[in-house]
Amino acid sequence: MELKRIGIEQKEAIKKLFVSVFTIEPWNDDWSDEKQLDCYIPNWKGMYPLPRSYEK
Repeated sequence: MELKRIGIEQKEAIKKLFVSVFTIEPWNDDWSDEKQLDCYIPNWKGMYPLPRSYEK
């Protein structure tokens, strides 16, 4: 098994995987808001901090 460090370079692949996993059973989360997803993924992985405010 090969381990690789993930970072901001893989953000789009991480987003795609995250959405494919968490929008189905048992979670059924709604990740259709691209702006919300863009803010959440980097913070979740610690890639970089969230902006001070999130405005829709």
